[in-house]
Amino acid sequence: MIRSLITFTCVMLFAITANADELERSRIDLEAKKKVAISNAMVLSADQSDKFWDVYSDYERDSGRLTRQGFTLIREYSDKYKNNTITEESAASLIEAYFELEAHKVQLKRDYLPKFSEFLPAKKVFHFYQIDNKIDSLIRCDIAKKLPLIEPDMEF
Repeated sequence: MIRSLITFTCVMLFAITANADELERSRIDLEAKKKVAISNAMVLSADQSDKFWDVYSDYERDSGRLTRQGFTLIREYSDKYKNNTITEESAASLIEAYFELEAHKVQLKRDYLPKFSEFLPAKKVFHFYQIDNKIDSLIRCDIAKKLPLIEPDMEF
């Protein structure tokens, strides 16, 4: 299942150059596949499951906002790269936006820790975050393989 998420991410990365509606459909499909992977990996009692999926739904909604911001940032970089319009200023802006996005992702995980911890033991919460991180890491790795690196001495 996780491998199919990675394959799907490749399609999403290429969809970055597509229209916004297509990208949104791809993002929704990715979130659904991620939910299935998490569902397969988590072992929850009936009571834990009901509570978990309620909180997870909120978590994924908030995480989805950050995912959209990330793909917007990737699209901006990709467009500038393809059009040879990366300036020192735009590079600095992209770096700052990336760091801000990463800080928001960490804060989101911190914000949801007490919510998950209300009804799950620490080991299960830790397990969830491991799964979530593994999926995100695989997606990020795949995106990193596909995005061209800027050369420090490139003149745009």
